[in-house]
Amino acid sequence: MRLFGSAKREIGILADSAQPIAGYPRVLGVLAEKTVSGVSLRICMIDRRVPDADRSAVAQADRTAPAGDARKALGGLAALSELDGVEVRVHRGVTYHAIYYADDDVLVAQGVHGFSAGQAPVLYLRSAGEGGMAAAYRGVFARFWSWGTE
Repeated sequence: MRLFGSAKREIGILADSAQPIAGYPRVLGVLAEKTVSGVSLRICMIDRRVPDADRSAVAQADRTAPAGDARKALGGLAALSELDGVEVRVHRGVTYHAIYYADDDVLVAQGVHGFSAGQAPVLYLRSAGEGGMAAAYRGVFARFWSWGTE
C-alpha cells in the first residue's frame, strides 16, 4: 500500500491475477484516491481466453482465478477501470512474476516453483536513471503493455 500511496505520476500493475490487489479494500481505496488526484493507472492482466497451448502456463500462474474475460477477473478492480486516467489491457503472454510500480519504485513478486504467490519473494527496486534492474522490469511491463489489447 505504501508503494501505491507514494505515487505522484503513474502506477502500473502487471500480473496474471487481480487477486493480490483486489483482495485488499484499503489498496483499492488508495488506487482510487490516487487516480482521482491525477495519477495515471495502467493495469495489464492475462487474458483467460488464451489458446489451449497456453492453458497449462495460465493454470500454473493462478489455479484459483476465474475463467473468462480479464475484466471479470479484476473483481474489485472493476470500479477502478471506469475512472478517468485508468487503462486496462489484457495480454496473452506468460509472466513469471508480477510487477507493481509507482513512479521510480518497483516491486517484483517472483514466481517460485512450489510456493504460493503469498509466500514468494518480492524484490524492491528503485530506479537510478537509465539501466539497472528497475529499468529492466519497467521494460518488461512496457513490452507486455504494448502487446496487450483493451
